[in-house]
Amino acid sequence: MFMHSVKNVLMYSVFTAVEFCFYFYLISSLMEHRRPNIAMSGLLAVFLLFWIINLCFFQGTGVYNNYTRVLACFLTVINCLILFHCLVTTSPNFSNYTSWLFVTAGITIFYAGNFLLYFILQNLSVNNIQQVYRAINHSLNLILYGCFTIGFFLAIAKNEKSIISKDARQ
Repeated sequence: MFMHSVKNVLMYSVFTAVEFCFYFYLISSLMEHRRPNIAMSGLLAVFLLFWIINLCFFQGTGVYNNYTRVLACFLTVINCLILFHCLVTTSPNFSNYTSWLFVTAGITIFYAGNFLLYFILQNLSVNNIQQVYRAINHSLNLILYGCFTIGFFLAIAKNEKSIISKDARQ
């Protein structure tokens, strides 16, 4: 996008793939049912295939792969919504997931905002587009890390050994 230096574009494009693989793993590790995990694995495969094709044939290594980021943001939001649905409808110990609900809510809001940011903002003709980008990005970061902080404090208050502990999933 317009905020990345040309010499760092490939690094940002590779980091995008690593970032979203991490979030796909994190979200799927909370799933107790096999069917949503299979769906998430399929979405991850679609994303990685799109990332490789976009990097090699369409946007290349000379520009930031914002189409890949838009797809990854969209798929991450879908994964979070699947997780919310599974936690709310099928989990007998819903209160054990309170800290994860805040973490997942932060991820959902952040990537829904990023989806709009990368999808729409580049097509706007705004005089101070960098200031608009920074203001939106900083706001989304505040929401994300605020939700992370609340989730982690709730995990500490519950005396969870780890926020990904198997005890919290049972």
